[in-house]
Amino acid sequence: MNPLNITDLAQALFEEAGDALFLFDPDSDALLAVNPMGVRLSGYGRDELLKMPVTWLYRFQGRSSQQQIHRVSQRSGIFHNQDGFELRTRDGDGWVPVNLTITRLHVQPKTLALITARDMREQHEAHGRLQTVEAELRRVLSSVSDCIWSADIDATGHWTYRYLSPVIERITGRAADVFIGGAKHWWTVVAPEDRGRCERAVSHWRRGQSSQEEYRVVRPDGTSRWVRDSVLVSPHTPASGQAPGVRLDGILTDIPERKLPDDPSKESIASERQAHQQLKLAQSQLVQSEKLAALGQLVAGIAHEINNPLAFVSNNIAVLQRDLGALGELLELYRQGEAALVQHAPELGARIRSFGEQIDLPYTLKNIAGLLSRSREGLYRIQLIVKGLRDFARLDESDFKETDLNSGIESTINILRGEAKKKHLKLLLELTPLPEVTCFPAKINQVVLNLTANAMYACSEGGTVTVRSTAEPEGVAIHVIDTGTGIEPAVLPKIFDPFFTTKPVGQGTGLGLSISHQIVEDHGGRIEVESKVGEGTRFTVYLPLKATHKEAR
Repeated sequence: MNPLNITDLAQALFEEAGDALFLFDPDSDALLAVNPMGVRLSGYGRDELLKMPVTWLYRFQGRSSQQQIHRVSQRSGIFHNQDGFELRTRDGDGWVPVNLTITRLHVQPKTLALITARDMREQHEAHGRLQTVEAELRRVLSSVSDCIWSADIDATGHWTYRYLSPVIERITGRAADVFIGGAKHWWTVVAPEDRGRCERAVSHWRRGQSSQEEYRVVRPDGTSRWVRDSVLVSPHTPASGQAPGVRLDGILTDIPERKLPDDPSKESIASERQAHQQLKLAQSQLVQSEKLAALGQLVAGIAHEINNPLAFVSNNIAVLQRDLGALGELLELYRQGEAALVQHAPELGARIRSFGEQIDLPYTLKNIAGLLSRSREGLYRIQLIVKGLRDFARLDESDFKETDLNSGIESTINILRGEAKKKHLKLLLELTPLPEVTCFPAKINQVVLNLTANAMYACSEGGTVTVRSTAEPEGVAIHVIDTGTGIEPAVLPKIFDPFFTTKPVGQGTGLGLSISHQIVEDHGGRIEVESKVGEGTRFTVYLPLKATHKEAR
């Protein structure tokens, strides 16, 4: 085995690194070397970059980075900054947020500095999407008429609130922050004559028993209100070394027109059931939104990690294709001089001819270009898959904007092709040119995903699912057509009801069509269904060119 060449290894690490690398002289700010990822991230050519001072390429918190880079590059060791730096780019937004690391390198007779810049755009976008979901969660919880709360009770009986929805202020007249300190603050608002009921409920909770209790709370103005506190108790395992406690998840319902507990009215029971159904739907939709946000962050990270090696493999294949072409031409010239070689060095000529026959040189030269072309085609297909994943990762994006729906439909369907292949289904895409539609594009993609996934589930092996887009006189239409089992006429009126599902237990939540129907209605559109048992089903989504600007639920 040949000894390891450290110089070649260092060069390979520099050229093929997944982050942008900038080697510079801290005394003059002159850039000495830039790797391919630095060229790609900045958009400037390598020769252009080597003429720029490194401090011109970066800024810190919107201002010149010269002071920060000079100060850090004079220190010994490694400087790592989590946020605040941006890299200048040729086009686009002009600046790219980067995570910056500066390392001092002692290369006699000088000390140089190496900047490692990691592109943080996807992480920033993922953080923004999570903030959007959190804001959505708070908005929905604020709109629910009941107060949702959660608390822990440890083995010593110490009580800690984990969450209280803002509705608590409307019920008690006090902000949620007042009660976060623990149960002692809650006891101050419970009417003295009703504290016995609450103490009885707490004793049930500590034994792991759920409960429902009605009592009065006293508001700051001295008035009292009846509330119903429904609490679900579950075991809670705290940090290692601590005794287990219990987790409380409760719904506090304001019941201003309270009837006697032993004589509840039918109207009160129906109202309570309706409120609980609405709350259950809102909670389930929030869970779906949180899953989409987590999926977006996960897929963005995976796509970023795939893109890094994919970029240098693609570059290496392109270079290899170029260099092997030149080598092929050189070998052809050698072959033309083979007769002269045999005449002057017959033994060497015989060895070369024997080895050429052994490796079938003519066949190898003829086919190597095709092998590399097919390799580049395979890499391009991987790039398309990664692009589809990144597009799909934006399902929870909240931008209301003009968009080409065909692009989103295509990305969404590409995500489902693997599942269709596994089930031996034909998944056909028939897209016609559409005018741009003003909408929440990510939410429309979610509708396409739900409808297509349901259509695939309804089909048996060998079935066909067709997704088609058409321009309509007053907007656009998306058709999802399957050759599946169809829907029974008695079931058809219920398919958009929350939690209604015909799938076996554990295989469906009954929310896909309900959420899709709500999204389309929020956009000012409608969904129509045609189905024949044994023949299949067609869902058609009609959307206006400018959708209603409602908050996506």
